[in-house]
Amino acid sequence: MYVMLLGSFPFGMEDEISESKLKAQIKKIELLCPEELDKISPHARGLLTQIFKPVETRISVTQALADPWLQAASAKDRNDENEKTDQHLKWIHMLCEDRSE
Repeated sequence: MYVMLLGSFPFGMEDEISESKLKAQIKKIELLCPEELDKISPHARGLLTQIFKPVETRISVTQALADPWLQAASAKDRNDENEKTDQHLKWIHMLCEDRSE
């Protein structure tokens, strides 16, 4: 999700740093560029901050999927698809009417 929203990896790439340093960054949750989070919406940032927490306090996958921001984005995608389908059905209907004349 971090990569999709920000276009970069949250931690160093393995070929840029040693594996032990990468594991330490992940364990300490040391994001490479925490200021990058300011570029996304507060709701998306809130979800990411819930994900990038120590294991004991991190939200579960189920909780993340139920997040209002993610649910709203999913609903918007479904609405967009429904609008496209409705438009396609209108075009098909228009084409069928043209043929019957």
